[in-house]
Amino acid sequence: MIKSVATILCLIILTGNSLAQNGSTISENINISLVNGLSLKKIGGDIDFGEVIATDSRQWKTKKPNNGARFVVTGFPNRNVTINYSRKVTLNNTQWVSDFGGNNGTMKFIAHVRRTGNKSTYTNPRRVRSGRRYKLENSNGIGKLYLWVGGRIKIAANQPQGKYVGTFTITVAY
Repeated sequence: MIKSVATILCLIILTGNSLAQNGSTISENINISLVNGLSLKKIGGDIDFGEVIATDSRQWKTKKPNNGARFVVTGFPNRNVTINYSRKVTLNNTQWVSDFGGNNGTMKFIAHVRRTGNKSTYTNPRRVRSGRRYKLENSNGIGKLYLWVGGRIKIAANQPQGKYVGTFTITVAY
């Protein structure tokens, strides 16, 4: 019986020791940064100079950026984007001549692009240079940059009449 009690005591002691072993736990944080896709959207205005009377003198016609086309760039707040645009655009009257006859001609549009950060009003505009990087300013968790596009057109003396058309292109990239 003493052997049985001794055996039971040994089992209790061994079982207690195996249940009281030290444990180990580790925690690891899980992270993800969800970045808004970069977007460029036209929000108003245009680059239309309207009707101009052709003369025998050279003319310049100007459309100020605050009266031109307006765009908003949206993406990740405080991230830089590179802005590229057509600094000079050739306009031609080829389609008009094809439809109505006359002489072909070309003109140059010289772009003037301004930015107003995350402000949708034309307040304290700053020049945008093609190929440079600009910061998307935080606006309630969304990065924004407003762009305003105008420019000048040089009309030569005795420029052939017609509707002149060209394409201005603007591109943004992270």
